Amino acid sequence: MKLRIQMFKKPCHKILLSAVISLAATNSQAQGGWLATSVNVTTVTNTSANGKSFAIVVTGGNGDKPCEDGQITFPLAYAGNGGNDTDIHTRAFSLAITALTTGNKISVHSYEDATNCNRAAYIALLGP
Repeated sequence: MKLRIQMFKKPCHKILLSAVISLAATNSQAQGGWLATSVNVTTVTNTSANGKSFAIVVTGGNGDKPCEDGQITFPLAYAGNGGNDTDIHTRAFSLAITALTTGNKISVHSYEDATNCNRAAYIALLGP
């Protein structure tokens, strides 16, 4: 198979090519997003699979997120910009316990992959 490379002479062609390459790269990567919104926490565990993570079990929600009515795991490796941020991980665990004991609903977000329930990093504790 021969690869033919053509040089673009007009600046608008270069911009278009750059946009197409960026779009193709973006579409091939998983993107972050909400895993569950307005859910109730029914269980909190101190670890998941005996690893550096904790897990919660949630119910309810709006029915439009992939991890509603199931288990969501918070690995330490996904906490913080570079991962392994123990302060952020500890605060997420604290919010999960708070939601369990108060009955407040939460929303859960992943910065890595909005379809994978095993990569959560962010909890929003919602008011009554």
